[in-house]
Amino acid sequence: MSSNINKLLSILSCCLYLSILFLIGGCGKDNPTEPVKRSSVPVNLTEPIEMSSEESLFLTAEIINPFTENQILKVVLPDSSILYRDLNSNEVWKEVYADSKYAKSKSLSASDLDLLLSLDLDTGWKGPSQFQVRFILKASNGKLKASLNGDMTLTGGYKPGDSLQGSLGVSGTEDGGVFSIEGGMEISARYKIDVTVWDHTGNIPALPNVDWGVFGSTTFTPFMFGDYVQCDDDIDDNDVTFPIAGVPDYLSLNVGAVIGGEAQGTFHSDSLHCVLNDQLLSICSEDDCASFKFKTQADSTTISPSFTYASRGHVKWTMHIKPAGQARVKIPLVYDHTFTLTVADIPLTIYNQNVSMHFNKVEPDFVVRGTK
Repeated sequence: MSSNINKLLSILSCCLYLSILFLIGGCGKDNPTEPVKRSSVPVNLTEPIEMSSEESLFLTAEIINPFTENQILKVVLPDSSILYRDLNSNEVWKEVYADSKYAKSKSLSASDLDLLLSLDLDTGWKGPSQFQVRFILKASNGKLKASLNGDMTLTGGYKPGDSLQGSLGVSGTEDGGVFSIEGGMEISARYKIDVTVWDHTGNIPALPNVDWGVFGSTTFTPFMFGDYVQCDDDIDDNDVTFPIAGVPDYLSLNVGAVIGGEAQGTFHSDSLHCVLNDQLLSICSEDDCASFKFKTQADSTTISPSFTYASRGHVKWTMHIKPAGQARVKIPLVYDHTFTLTVADIPLTIYNQNVSMHFNKVEPDFVVRGTK
């Protein structure tokens, strides 16, 4: 009996010893004191690829489409989330799960909208019947211009077995809008002498090196629903004398005028329309309404919104001319008289009109990859 007990204890002692050796050996082999960190992963088994600090913590890494130009790095991280990186564009996106949120932004901009103004105005003959003048104004290259800059942000997430849900928001860049009014002006004149013994009509050319044009500009922050911005420019009064050429010897003539003006433009922001997948999401006309909720079809991974920004402008451009001058008709032994030109201020409206201005901008698609 005693010998059997001794044999059993010997067997147990051997088993315990072997177990201790196995545990010691196993820990030394499979659990190194320093974790192995790698900074690259083979591409086509020959070309290494540099990885970011987050990517380098991967559990597994692989190249999708390894033999094409559309190579994508897929990295599984220790928290089981998955990173993707387009090796051509370096675009990075992350796989999200039920009720997870993500956000992507794209720039939103619109080119200048120009309202070209070109017209001629004629004051008609002004002054006493013996000595009259008329002014011809040629407006050209007139523009009412506006430009916008901002950002469009897509925010949302997937729910299991459901479609992508979220919101599209727009926000303007601070001072990212520019509104301006501009135009050129040329002023010339004609004169007419009509007395008992003689009548004559001639041209007075435009004044050289005199700028009668207007330019005004201001900045604003889009999209300012229900609000407006204004820009203006004044043409200071100029007391000028027009050059006279080709006058007959028996006529002494001088013509001048005090000329000035002003221009004012306003830009009103009315509404923002958003269309997604041929469906009108919302029409916003208040500042706190620049966000649109949407729900796409199941399994949809491309968001293609388009925006129409409805606005209107108004431009008013006026001039005033107060002519003055003298004309002496002297025909020896026949006629000699001097006429003075006195005319009240002549108000002129170059342009005064409301203008509809619509910005239509279709943004590139939001491609939401790896989000289910």
